[in-house]
Amino acid sequence: MHNGSKKGVDSLIVTDLITLAQNKAISDAILLSGDEDLRVGVQMAQIYGVRVHLLGIEFDGTAQSFLLMQEADTCSIWNSKDIIQILEYSVENEQEDYFIPKGISKNEVSELLDDILNHYSIEEIKVFQEYMKYSNIIPRDLDGRVLCQFRDKLKEGNLLSEEEKMFVRLLLRKKLREKCPGT
Repeated sequence: MHNGSKKGVDSLIVTDLITLAQNKAISDAILLSGDEDLRVGVQMAQIYGVRVHLLGIEFDGTAQSFLLMQEADTCSIWNSKDIIQILEYSVENEQEDYFIPKGISKNEVSELLDDILNHYSIEEIKVFQEYMKYSNIIPRDLDGRVLCQFRDKLKEGNLLSEEEKMFVRLLLRKKLREKCPGT
């Protein structure tokens, strides 16, 4: 990236910050940056009452402008340990009871997922598992098929709520892990 395009991004951030502040669309802003060019946006947002929190990522070298840090309401630096803790995700730690939406039986969902997954071979299941190994994202085709069938059979064609989708996906991940343990 050359300097011209970087400056363009800075001015867009400043413009957004000022516009959101003027329209009272935000009360707080978190800036993940250290670029002194954003200082004017911070100052203008603060004039409109917005609290600006500066967040930096620790690495070898100076990541944040001293003047920008002085201008911000709060400053935080995350190190690699903080980032790993935030980004680390384990499905095993999810409490599936937390996701059960009202009016939906866990057994009904479980049986439907078993029916759907029984149409796939062990090799296909292993491919799904491999796909999910690093991202924990359900392959798009499988996700769409499962949500459509769940909607049609258990919701009689009505749209699924976000909670219902989360619940179905949580059980689907669990079922996929159970299908071929150790993969």
